[in-house]
Amino acid sequence: MDDAPAQQRKVRTVMFANCSLLPGGIDFVPGALIDDGVLDVVVVSPRSAIGWLAMTGKILFQHKGGIPVIDFYRTRTVTVR
Repeated sequence: MDDAPAQQRKVRTVMFANCSLLPGGIDFVPGALIDDGVLDVVVVSPRSAIGWLAMTGKILFQHKGGIPVIDFYRTRTVTVR
């Protein structure tokens, strides 16, 4: 991402967003704006049932804090392999 060092990790999903809301009005990508010229990248990597439950709870209850299975990045360029 941009000029940051490359990351190597196992992930379940990589999402690219231009807005913060999911269908149903769920605010999933904090701070994402359509017109800011920045791509918001969400990396999801649950490894167990507990990770999936944490992620589900974050989405359903719109928890504002971070959880270890979801990482948010803001970048102008990204390469995924």
